[in-house]
Amino acid sequence: MLEEANNIRMYSWSALFVSLSAIYAYRVYNQNKISSHVCFVVFSLLAAYSHYFATFTIVLINIVLFINQIKNKEVTRIKRYLISGIIEIILFIPGIIIFIYQFTRVTQSYWIEMHYPWILINTVFFYFNLVKGSRILNIMIVLVGILIGICSLKVLYKNRKDKNAKLAMIAILIYAIIIVVSLIVSIVKPIFVPRYSFPMVALVIFAISYVLANIENQKIYSIMMLCLIFISVANIGKFYNKIYSRENQEVFQIVEENLKDTDVLLYNNTDFASIYANRFGTNKNIVYHLGANWNLKKVLEVDGVELIENLENVNRSNRIWLLEDEERLITKEMGVEEEKIILQEEYFYSYINSKIYITLIDNQSL
Repeated sequence: MLEEANNIRMYSWSALFVSLSAIYAYRVYNQNKISSHVCFVVFSLLAAYSHYFATFTIVLINIVLFINQIKNKEVTRIKRYLISGIIEIILFIPGIIIFIYQFTRVTQSYWIEMHYPWILINTVFFYFNLVKGSRILNIMIVLVGILIGICSLKVLYKNRKDKNAKLAMIAILIYAIIIVVSLIVSIVKPIFVPRYSFPMVALVIFAISYVLANIENQKIYSIMMLCLIFISVANIGKFYNKIYSRENQEVFQIVEENLKDTDVLLYNNTDFASIYANRFGTNKNIVYHLGANWNLKKVLEVDGVELIENLENVNRSNRIWLLEDEERLITKEMGVEEEKIILQEEYFYSYINSKIYITLIDNQSL
């Protein structure tokens, strides 16, 4: 979660707007003031336009709020909510049109792949930041996460008749419904990755906050706090290591020490390309991608990276650096001859949680 909050994407905005929408939904439920309705509509629309999974969350929040308004059997409450709902729907029509357009394109071709059971494990423990290369720490984090879950369920069950406990359980239910439905749909058409649950983080936070505020047993409270502190420190430590790991610098150094001005850097991974092009911008940086996505081409051009789907012209270069992920697609396509390889290294690149294979070939070598 810490990683997604650090990215220049809409995840953080969507999480903020969903949080504010949930807060004002609660105020509408309790107070039914016009000002609360206005704020709820505004933040709901902002959330819906920021991320599709925020949209799904807002839809369910609206449904729950509508059901509660009907239960109150107050005409004024129902009228105000219906007016708010109609305004939301009308103002989100452009979003619906865009969603339908993008969804039809996604069904034709998309980058998401579902790998079971890891998708389930990573989804359940998304907020605990499990990563490769830290097995013992990951096991400890999983056990602590399970302990937090057990303590939370115990408190919610004990206070199940309390109005706020019911709201906390509804928050978790909304979160679970969206995840389960997304995973079921993804069996047919992959639409879900664990980070898409980030816009719903407020629902988890609200539920945990209720639990912490209603733990009567001091020992259980202390255990919960220690667990949360442990997970927070572990997440910060992992994130720090990911950014500043010595291995990351070793990958840069091996290239810097052997790079010539006329060398070409060739990638089969856009993440590698974006990172290295900023470091070695004076050299020619190229991404090889079969069935090249030309929308992606425009993005890569910002970093000075060229996108190609044919290696013929690149093969004419004298010295070529191959920077590849575990598929090693370029090495396979080029049929690199061993006598032309003058350097070959393999690293675990913690910055993107993946191995990187570096090969320097010289086409003039005999």
